[in-house]
Amino acid sequence: MPSGVYGPLLGRAYGQPAALFRASTTHGGHTLAATSLRHEQHGFGLSEPHAAADAFMVVVQLRALARHELRMDGQTIYAGAIEAGSTCLVDLTAHPQAYFADPFEAMHFFIPREALREFSDEACREPITRLVPPGEVFVADHVTRAIAECMHRQLIDGYADDRLLVDHALLALRAHVAVRYGGGQLIQPRTRLGLAPWQRRRAQELLHAHISDGISLKDLARECCLSESGLLRAFTTTMGTSPHRWLSTRRIELAMELIRGTDRPLADIAVATGFADQAHFTRVFGKHVGVSPGAWRRQVARGPVEEAAA
Repeated sequence: MPSGVYGPLLGRAYGQPAALFRASTTHGGHTLAATSLRHEQHGFGLSEPHAAADAFMVVVQLRALARHELRMDGQTIYAGAIEAGSTCLVDLTAHPQAYFADPFEAMHFFIPREALREFSDEACREPITRLVPPGEVFVADHVTRAIAECMHRQLIDGYADDRLLVDHALLALRAHVAVRYGGGQLIQPRTRLGLAPWQRRRAQELLHAHISDGISLKDLARECCLSESGLLRAFTTTMGTSPHRWLSTRRIELAMELIRGTDRPLADIAVATGFADQAHFTRVFGKHVGVSPGAWRRQVARGPVEEAAA
């Protein structure tokens, strides 16, 4: 059972004790989490007060709402309509409650205050201890909306077991809100350093070794003697892409080798290359290659094919 305000603990305030969620732990031991909440009927009413925590909740409403109310410490701080994709920042020390008249769907991102301090100690000139929206309670933020939509789809489709993707998304969201709403001024290094040769070899070895079961960003960073954010920056500088995207490409390459060289069922190949199931495999393969695995197998069987995306 999670100890922070996410997953079942958050879900109970909205009558959803089985709320879908994923969590990640920073190298300092602080939990970041994403929870999906959805209610399909009209007239939900007022949620229970959230459990108190020295943390913030970044809430992205994925549907437009004609009537919505947000309360902090029993006082209404917003009442009215909101647009789809709107973001609000909630201080969990203030016992927030939300009123819904319409069906709703939202992503809730849990960020402890200590996780913000950890980020500012690593990357900013001054400590960050709070998040403040610029003037409005609900704001249009394309970055938080994009991360929320990505995580929501992964959770709803059942494909959120990719630990690198979850870690990367939650760290990216923490960095974004710390800078945009926490006033963090990033320390800009004179040069953008990449991985040392031994770090590059070790990272690639670990990613290859865990191609089927995945590896967390925390474990990868520890093996390279870097923080998670440091690894992301250095890996992207050296490899030209993030660890998650690099691993996804290697998985597709391995899948193409297995399709070409074996008669194994596509469902078996999907599992062997680290995908949740054949549907997940088909979707990612299609994005990389342009056709489905089944169609690509038929092309290979007919003779030489042009593998522009391989």
